[in-house]
Amino acid sequence: MAAIDLDALPRYAASPAVLPLLGPPRTPAPAGEPLWQNVPAGRHTFDFPQAKHVKHGFPVHYDRTRVSELEIGDALAVVIPGHGRFEFTVDRIRGHENGDQGVHGHLAGHAEDDYRIVLTQGATRTFANVQTPQGAYLLEAEGEQGWVFADTLDDLIDYSKSDVLVPRRN
Repeated sequence: MAAIDLDALPRYAASPAVLPLLGPPRTPAPAGEPLWQNVPAGRHTFDFPQAKHVKHGFPVHYDRTRVSELEIGDALAVVIPGHGRFEFTVDRIRGHENGDQGVHGHLAGHAEDDYRIVLTQGATRTFANVQTPQGAYLLEAEGEQGWVFADTLDDLIDYSKSDVLVPRRN
């Protein structure tokens, strides 16, 4: 029987008794096509309520099937309009009790804590926070249609409305 390199096995292989069942280590998948693609304005049906206030928001087509295929170590590409393509390495995948799937990763070529992606995909909705050297961005998608927008407070506040609450007197 051939020797097994324990360091080359995925982190979840804890017991030598299960090593023969796992087979050879898997080669991480390349990033391939980005998780989302820009779509022309007006060809989008997902009504994003904050879109009228967001200065840097872009409608996108989101590929839901890609997330369920990801494994730790895989590459994951995203496109930020105006800034280009970014590739992240998947660090952690977590299934939640309600069926949602969480994916955590870091920007390839950078320390794990410098620039992160945190994505949660549920039965119909997907949310992601993407940190890049050019800034932070959010994805909100319903099905395969979504919006990517800059995660800046100024973009998310409607300054035309008062945010003051005055208590009523009895």
